[in-house]
Amino acid sequence: AFSSVVPLNDKMKPMQSVVGTVVGPAASAAPAASAVGSTTSGKRISDDFSRQILKEFRAMLSAGAAYGYLNTDGSFQSNFIAYLSQEHIVLGMFLAHPQHPFSRMERVAYFINSLLWLFFLSALFSVTDIEWALSSFIVMLLTMPYNIILRALMECSCCVRHERLEEIGEMAGYSVMCVFSCGSILWLILGAIFAAHSGNGFVGSWILGQFMSWTFSAFQYLFWTWWSIKSSKEKFDELWGEKGENLVNYGQVAALAPGPVAGDAFHIREWNNAFELNDAVIKPGCWALNP
Repeated sequence: AFSSVVPLNDKMKPMQSVVGTVVGPAASAAPAASAVGSTTSGKRISDDFSRQILKEFRAMLSAGAAYGYLNTDGSFQSNFIAYLSQEHIVLGMFLAHPQHPFSRMERVAYFINSLLWLFFLSALFSVTDIEWALSSFIVMLLTMPYNIILRALMECSCCVRHERLEEIGEMAGYSVMCVFSCGSILWLILGAIFAAHSGNGFVGSWILGQFMSWTFSAFQYLFWTWWSIKSSKEKFDELWGEKGENLVNYGQVAALAPGPVAGDAFHIREWNNAFELNDAVIKPGCWALNP
Protein backbone atom coordinates (compact mmCIF):
# COMPACT_ATOMS: atom_id res chain seq x y z
CA ALA A 1 0.00 0.00 0.00
CA PHE A 2 2.94 2.31 0.65
CA SER A 3 5.11 1.30 -2.26
CA SER A 4 4.82 4.76 -3.79
CA VAL A 5 6.11 6.56 -0.70
CA VAL A 6 9.57 8.09 -0.99
CA PRO A 7 12.05 6.90 1.68
CA LEU A 8 12.26 9.21 4.64
CA ASN A 9 16.00 9.90 4.37
CA ASP A 10 15.54 11.11 0.80
CA LYS A 11 12.59 13.24 1.81
CA MET A 12 14.32 14.89 4.70
CA LYS A 13 17.25 16.20 2.65
CA PRO A 14 15.30 18.74 0.58
CA MET A 15 13.29 19.59 3.66
CA GLN A 16 16.40 20.88 5.42
CA SER A 17 16.10 24.04 3.35
CA VAL A 18 12.46 24.49 4.32
CA VAL A 19 12.27 23.87 8.05
CA GLY A 20 15.95 24.16 9.07
CA THR A 21 17.60 22.11 11.81
CA VAL A 22 18.00 22.46 15.53
CA VAL A 23 21.75 22.55 15.76
CA GLY A 24 22.59 23.81 12.30
CA PRO A 25 24.14 27.17 11.50
CA ALA A 26 22.19 30.39 11.66
CA ALA A 27 21.96 30.43 7.88
CA SER A 28 19.62 27.42 7.93
CA ALA A 29 17.22 29.26 10.23
CA ALA A 30 16.49 31.95 7.66
CA PRO A 31 14.48 29.86 5.23
CA ALA A 32 12.90 28.07 8.19
CA ALA A 33 11.76 31.38 9.62
CA SER A 34 10.08 32.30 6.37
CA ALA A 35 8.34 28.92 6.17
CA VAL A 36 7.33 28.42 9.79
CA GLY A 37 7.36 31.90 11.27
CA SER A 38 9.76 34.47 12.65
CA THR A 39 11.82 32.79 15.39
CA THR A 40 15.11 33.34 17.12
CA SER A 41 16.31 29.76 17.59
CA GLY A 42 16.13 26.36 15.94
CA LYS A 43 14.43 24.97 19.03
CA ARG A 44 11.65 27.56 18.74
CA ILE A 45 11.25 26.69 15.06
CA SER A 46 10.91 23.04 15.95
CA ASP A 47 8.35 23.75 18.66
CA ASP A 48 6.28 26.08 16.51
CA PHE A 49 6.19 23.70 13.58
CA SER A 50 5.31 20.71 15.77
CA ARG A 51 2.56 22.64 17.51
CA GLN A 52 1.19 23.73 14.15
CA ILE A 53 1.09 20.14 12.97
CA LEU A 54 -0.73 18.95 16.08
CA LYS A 55 -3.18 21.84 15.98
CA GLU A 56 -4.11 21.12 12.38
CA PHE A 57 -4.23 17.38 13.01
CA ARG A 58 -6.69 17.76 15.89
CA ALA A 59 -8.76 20.21 13.86
CA MET A 60 -8.86 17.71 11.00
CA LEU A 61 -10.06 14.94 13.32
CA SER A 62 -12.72 17.13 14.86
CA ALA A 63 -13.97 18.40 11.50
CA GLY A 64 -14.32 14.85 10.18
CA ALA A 65 -12.12 15.47 7.16
CA ALA A 66 -11.94 12.61 4.67
CA TYR A 67 -8.23 12.81 3.79
CA GLY A 68 -4.86 12.77 5.54
CA TYR A 69 -5.35 10.20 8.29
CA LEU A 70 -2.43 8.25 9.72
CA ASN A 71 -1.52 4.99 8.01
CA THR A 72 -3.23 5.98 4.77
CA ASP A 73 -1.72 6.05 1.29
CA GLY A 74 -3.89 8.75 -0.26
CA SER A 75 -6.42 6.32 -1.72
CA PHE A 76 -10.17 6.44 -1.19
CA GLN A 77 -10.20 2.99 0.43
CA SER A 78 -7.53 3.70 3.04
CA ASN A 79 -9.02 7.06 3.99
CA PHE A 80 -12.52 5.60 4.28
CA ILE A 81 -11.31 2.87 6.63
CA ALA A 82 -9.42 5.43 8.72
CA TYR A 83 -12.41 7.80 8.74
CA LEU A 84 -14.75 5.00 9.79
CA SER A 85 -12.46 4.02 12.65
CA GLN A 86 -12.58 7.60 13.98
CA GLU A 87 -16.27 8.34 13.51
CA HIS A 88 -18.27 5.13 13.96
CA ILE A 89 -20.07 4.95 17.30
CA VAL A 90 -18.73 1.46 18.07
CA LEU A 91 -15.36 1.36 16.29
CA GLY A 92 -14.40 4.80 17.56
CA MET A 93 -14.38 3.62 21.18
CA PHE A 94 -11.51 1.27 20.37
CA LEU A 95 -9.74 2.76 17.34
CA ALA A 96 -10.01 6.55 17.65
CA HIS A 97 -6.71 8.40 17.91
CA PRO A 98 -5.75 9.48 21.48
CA GLN A 99 -5.56 13.10 20.35
CA HIS A 100 -9.10 13.15 18.95
CA PRO A 101 -11.01 15.97 20.70
CA PHE A 102 -13.90 13.54 21.24
CA SER A 103 -12.30 11.51 24.03
CA ARG A 104 -12.84 7.82 24.60
CA MET A 105 -14.64 8.45 27.88
CA GLU A 106 -17.06 10.73 26.04
CA ARG A 107 -17.46 8.09 23.35
CA VAL A 108 -18.41 5.44 25.90
CA ALA A 109 -21.00 7.75 27.48
CA TYR A 110 -22.25 8.64 24.00
CA PHE A 111 -22.56 4.95 23.07
CA ILE A 112 -24.45 4.02 26.25
CA ASN A 113 -26.86 6.94 25.91
CA SER A 114 -27.55 6.15 22.25
CA LEU A 115 -28.05 2.48 23.11
CA LEU A 116 -30.58 3.24 25.84
CA TRP A 117 -32.34 5.88 23.74
CA LEU A 118 -32.92 3.25 21.09
CA PHE A 119 -33.98 0.79 23.83
CA PHE A 120 -36.60 3.28 25.03
CA LEU A 121 -37.94 3.90 21.52
CA SER A 122 -38.10 0.18 20.73
CA ALA A 123 -40.03 -0.50 23.94
CA LEU A 124 -42.32 2.45 23.23
CA PHE A 125 -43.21 1.25 19.73
CA SER A 126 -43.66 -2.31 20.98
CA VAL A 127 -46.93 -1.32 22.71
CA THR A 128 -48.33 -0.01 19.43
CA ASP A 129 -49.84 -1.96 16.54
CA ILE A 130 -47.00 -1.09 14.16
CA GLU A 131 -45.31 -4.14 12.62
CA TRP A 132 -41.95 -4.73 14.33
CA ALA A 133 -39.78 -4.44 11.19
CA LEU A 134 -41.38 -1.10 10.32
CA SER A 135 -41.06 0.10 13.90
CA SER A 136 -37.35 -0.83 13.83
CA PHE A 137 -36.89 1.35 10.74
CA ILE A 138 -38.73 4.26 12.37
CA VAL A 139 -36.64 3.87 15.51
CA MET A 140 -33.47 4.03 13.41
CA LEU A 141 -34.65 7.22 11.72
CA LEU A 142 -35.38 8.81 15.09
CA THR A 143 -32.02 7.72 16.48
CA MET A 144 -29.90 9.29 13.74
CA PRO A 145 -30.66 12.99 14.42
CA TYR A 146 -30.53 12.32 18.15
CA ASN A 147 -26.99 10.92 17.83
CA ILE A 148 -25.86 13.79 15.61
CA ILE A 149 -27.11 16.43 18.05
CA LEU A 150 -25.74 14.58 21.07
CA ARG A 151 -22.27 14.22 19.60
CA ALA A 152 -22.17 17.84 18.44
CA LEU A 153 -22.99 19.02 21.98
CA MET A 154 -20.47 16.70 23.62
CA GLU A 155 -17.61 17.36 21.20
CA CYS A 156 -17.89 21.13 20.64
CA SER A 157 -15.75 20.84 17.51
CA CYS A 158 -16.04 24.55 16.70
CA CYS A 159 -13.72 25.32 19.65
CA VAL A 160 -10.81 23.07 18.69
CA ARG A 161 -8.73 25.63 16.77
CA HIS A 162 -8.71 28.11 19.64
CA GLU A 163 -6.84 27.05 22.76
CA ARG A 164 -8.88 29.05 25.28
CA LEU A 165 -12.15 28.21 23.59
CA GLU A 166 -11.17 24.56 23.51
CA GLU A 167 -10.83 24.53 27.29
CA ILE A 168 -14.31 26.02 27.55
CA GLY A 169 -15.58 23.52 25.00
CA GLU A 170 -14.07 20.65 26.98
CA MET A 171 -15.87 21.76 30.13
CA ALA A 172 -19.11 22.24 28.23
CA GLY A 173 -18.74 18.83 26.63
CA TYR A 174 -18.20 17.10 29.97
CA SER A 175 -21.20 18.95 31.40
CA VAL A 176 -23.35 17.72 28.52
CA MET A 177 -21.97 14.22 29.06
CA CYS A 178 -23.01 14.29 32.71
CA VAL A 179 -26.49 15.55 31.87
CA PHE A 180 -27.05 12.94 29.19
CA SER A 181 -25.62 10.23 31.45
CA CYS A 182 -28.49 11.02 33.80
CA GLY A 183 -30.71 10.93 30.74
CA SER A 184 -29.48 7.40 30.07
CA ILE A 185 -30.95 6.32 33.39
CA LEU A 186 -34.23 7.95 32.41
CA TRP A 187 -34.33 6.14 29.05
CA LEU A 188 -33.60 2.86 30.84
CA ILE A 189 -36.41 3.34 33.37
CA LEU A 190 -38.99 4.42 30.78
CA GLY A 191 -37.94 1.65 28.42
CA ALA A 192 -38.30 -0.95 31.18
CA ILE A 193 -41.81 0.33 31.97
CA PHE A 194 -42.99 0.03 28.36
CA ALA A 195 -41.19 -3.29 27.94
CA ALA A 196 -43.07 -4.70 30.93
CA HIS A 197 -46.34 -4.02 29.13
CA SER A 198 -45.20 -5.60 25.87
CA GLY A 199 -43.50 -8.75 27.13
CA ASN A 200 -40.49 -9.84 25.13
CA GLY A 201 -41.83 -8.69 21.80
CA PHE A 202 -39.71 -5.56 21.75
CA VAL A 203 -36.38 -7.41 21.94
CA GLY A 204 -36.32 -8.29 18.24
CA SER A 205 -37.23 -4.73 17.30
CA TRP A 206 -34.52 -3.34 19.57
CA ILE A 207 -31.81 -5.62 18.17
CA LEU A 208 -32.84 -5.00 14.57
CA GLY A 209 -33.08 -1.25 15.10
CA GLN A 210 -29.63 -1.18 16.67
CA PHE A 211 -28.11 -3.24 13.86
CA MET A 212 -29.77 -1.05 11.23
CA SER A 213 -28.52 2.10 12.93
CA TRP A 214 -24.89 0.97 13.09
CA THR A 215 -24.96 -0.41 9.54
CA PHE A 216 -26.62 2.63 8.03
CA SER A 217 -24.12 4.93 9.72
CA ALA A 218 -21.29 3.00 8.05
CA PHE A 219 -22.86 3.62 4.63
CA GLN A 220 -23.39 7.23 5.63
CA TYR A 221 -19.65 7.57 6.30
CA LEU A 222 -18.90 5.85 2.99
CA PHE A 223 -20.99 8.44 1.16
CA TRP A 224 -19.40 11.30 3.09
CA THR A 225 -15.90 10.08 2.27
CA TRP A 226 -16.80 9.90 -1.42
CA TRP A 227 -18.44 13.33 -1.31
CA SER A 228 -15.74 15.24 0.58
CA ILE A 229 -12.42 13.51 -0.09
CA LYS A 230 -11.58 15.88 -2.94
CA SER A 231 -12.14 19.04 -0.89
CA SER A 232 -10.34 17.50 2.11
CA LYS A 233 -7.35 16.70 -0.10
CA GLU A 234 -7.31 20.25 -1.44
CA LYS A 235 -7.27 21.58 2.11
CA PHE A 236 -4.46 19.20 3.07
CA ASP A 237 -2.40 20.19 0.02
CA GLU A 238 -3.02 23.86 0.74
CA LEU A 239 -1.60 23.46 4.24
CA TRP A 240 1.32 21.13 3.54
CA GLY A 241 1.87 20.93 -0.22
CA GLU A 242 4.75 23.39 -0.13
CA LYS A 243 6.53 21.43 2.60
CA GLY A 244 7.30 18.49 0.34
CA GLU A 245 6.16 16.35 -2.57
CA ASN A 246 3.85 13.34 -2.35
CA LEU A 247 2.65 14.06 1.19
CA VAL A 248 -0.58 12.13 1.76
CA ASN A 249 -1.01 11.90 5.55
CA TYR A 250 -0.11 13.59 8.81
CA GLY A 251 2.46 10.93 9.65
CA GLN A 252 4.56 12.16 6.73
CA VAL A 253 4.00 15.79 7.73
CA ALA A 254 5.11 15.11 11.30
CA ALA A 255 8.29 13.51 9.98
CA LEU A 256 9.29 16.89 8.58
CA ALA A 257 9.45 18.51 12.01
CA PRO A 258 13.11 19.20 12.91
CA GLY A 259 14.70 18.89 16.28
CA PRO A 260 14.60 16.51 19.23
CA VAL A 261 10.86 15.83 18.92
CA ALA A 262 11.53 14.40 15.47
CA GLY A 263 15.25 14.29 14.85
CA ASP A 264 17.06 11.10 14.01
CA ALA A 265 14.18 8.95 15.24
CA PHE A 266 12.26 9.71 12.05
CA HIS A 267 15.10 8.32 9.96
CA ILE A 268 14.70 4.85 11.40
CA ARG A 269 10.91 4.63 11.71
CA GLU A 270 7.96 4.46 9.37
CA TRP A 271 6.44 7.85 8.61
CA ASN A 272 3.06 6.71 9.81
CA ASN A 273 4.44 5.49 13.14
CA ALA A 274 6.34 8.72 13.73
CA PHE A 275 3.21 10.64 14.68
CA GLU A 276 2.04 8.37 17.49
CA LEU A 277 1.17 10.91 20.16
CA ASN A 278 1.37 10.09 23.85
CA ASP A 279 -1.89 8.83 25.36
CA ALA A 280 -1.12 10.84 28.50
CA VAL A 281 -1.34 14.14 26.62
CA ILE A 282 -5.00 15.01 27.10
CA LYS A 283 -5.05 18.71 27.93
CA PRO A 284 -6.05 21.07 25.10
CA GLY A 285 -3.06 22.84 23.65
CA CYS A 286 -0.53 20.28 24.91
CA TRP A 287 1.51 18.27 22.46
CA ALA A 288 4.07 15.53 22.43
CA LEU A 289 5.74 13.30 19.90
CA ASN A 290 7.16 9.98 20.90
CA PRO A 291 10.89 9.66 20.09
